[in-house]
Amino acid sequence: MARLLIASTPWRIWRWTLGSPLRGAANPAGPEAAELAPEIEVVRRAVDRAGRRLPLRFVCLPRAMAMHWMLRRRGIGSVLVIGVAPGDAQGQTAFVMHAWIEIGGHVAIGEDGGQAFQPCAAFAGRPGRAP
Repeated sequence: MARLLIASTPWRIWRWTLGSPLRGAANPAGPEAAELAPEIEVVRRAVDRAGRRLPLRFVCLPRAMAMHWMLRRRGIGSVLVIGVAPGDAQGQTAFVMHAWIEIGGHVAIGEDGGQAFQPCAAFAGRPGRAP
């Protein structure tokens, strides 16, 4: 569903599905990530498994969106972060974007592979019904 939304629908129409925009660094209130580690790991593995088995390639944003929605349905607050980093040295790309999920200040999915991404947008997924 996330990949379909990204590919076919303008951002302004589906942005609300990500949750409330955050200003500054803020983590949703709730149990510590360590207490929820088994549940978070189940969701992360489900997203990874689906990404490998489906015939399409799923990059970081649809994977982060799927995990964000799945956590919210389970009553676990998370933050979906979209960040940017400088592009390649040959000047072919001005910047690179990346999305990841944070829970209690720890990255749950979307490790950046050592590249330093600066957050430019963050969305709090409040526990409850997901789209």
